[in-house]
Amino acid sequence: MQLSIKNISVLSVFLLCNLLFTVHADDKSFDPFANIRTEPLAVALFDIAKSARRDVNDATQRYSALNIKNIANLSVEFKVANILTQIAIAHANNDYAKANTLINSLATFANKYEAKWISSTYLERLALNKMRQGKYLQSTKFATQAITLAKQLDYQLIEANARMSRGVSFSKLSQSGKALKDYIKAHAYFQKIGDVDKLVTIYTNQVTLYLDRFEYAQALTMSDNAISTIAMMPSPPVGLVAANYINRAIALAYLGKKDEELEAYLTAQDYALKANDLEIQASIYANISDYFLRYKNYNLAIERAKRCVEIASQINQVNLVAICSLNHGLASIHNGNIEQGFILLANAHTLANKEGMKSTMLDVYTAYADAYKMTGQHQKANEWLERRHEALLTKARLDREQDFNAHEEIFGALIEERESMHQSLKSSMTTKFLNQQNIMEKLWLGLILSVLLLVIAIFIIFRLKKRINKTRQ
Repeated sequence: MQLSIKNISVLSVFLLCNLLFTVHADDKSFDPFANIRTEPLAVALFDIAKSARRDVNDATQRYSALNIKNIANLSVEFKVANILTQIAIAHANNDYAKANTLINSLATFANKYEAKWISSTYLERLALNKMRQGKYLQSTKFATQAITLAKQLDYQLIEANARMSRGVSFSKLSQSGKALKDYIKAHAYFQKIGDVDKLVTIYTNQVTLYLDRFEYAQALTMSDNAISTIAMMPSPPVGLVAANYINRAIALAYLGKKDEELEAYLTAQDYALKANDLEIQASIYANISDYFLRYKNYNLAIERAKRCVEIASQINQVNLVAICSLNHGLASIHNGNIEQGFILLANAHTLANKEGMKSTMLDVYTAYADAYKMTGQHQKANEWLERRHEALLTKARLDREQDFNAHEEIFGALIEERESMHQSLKSSMTTKFLNQQNIMEKLWLGLILSVLLLVIAIFIIFRLKKRINKTRQ
């Protein structure tokens, strides 16, 4: 069985947790922080929140060094900025429990000050936190509420961020058409304001969407686009790079490109170590466990699956727990531990069903079918295959109802437009560089000629002076 790891999108969306404060000149929508944006304390908070995804230790130290003792006496905008900065650090540390406590404090402020913009921010952060834990049904509910409220306020940044979280959740709920629609709308906003970080995040999530749909060639094409866009970034977050290579390895695995798959995993592992991110590490263990399972090294598959579950449980990432439990269960059955294996499969099934993990549920059905086939229970194996077939039919029906193909064409056109703009920009920059180089060459030539003429003039003057002196003598 080729069991796919479909939670990688949660890695790419980590960018959202730190960029609520970013404002661009082209963004004329509602900005609740407009009045404090140039204040020194606000500037420090905004910068710490933005940098947390790149170096959480540095961000933590800088935040600890801030003088925020009097923040209770400042305006509500300062108080919210302070909480959002703490949430950014908590997310960068994969501390979702602490993030949840901080997010709930936003709800308290929203009620106290009767501020809808705080309510929309609370709902958007809550949706992101739930999504990062693999709680997709809850995330969808809160993201939808955030979008509704943000649209009323013309708070476009919150709306776009919520759409990105909801897009990932829709993808996991096997509602690809709705996911793509959210990605398109978020892409339009971030393209308008020129936020490359968010655009790369959308491309990365789109790779995961195709993985969820078992369209591996499309996933690989989208992965190429994501990686080429990352190359444009002056300092891309290493976690984002790792997520893209994990996605790429999954697609290569199902396309039968074993050597390239291993190379992608090793690259992802290098970036994961640099990122020092628990969620990325758990995803790496999940994928390597799957790798060993497919190549029948069951002891190593179990070892990596256990490590994955250990880390994922520590950060309460339930989707990874479910998938690694499937890997552990199947490897155990292969090793003859049939009872333990079926218990692990049942645990994964319960968790996936409870949290609405429709895409993971397809793996559950396949795992049960393989397990019953291995133990000679072919009728039960067929029953689970029928469940999987029914789920795929439902998925296809939802695609038709949600006009997935039409949205896919729109998204493809957006990417082509961006690639065209990128190529045009590179061409114009190259032309400009060559023109500048040509000018510099002419300047150097002129300088050399000037120096040469000066030397000749000095030489002539010296000879004339020497001749004059001889004449006088």
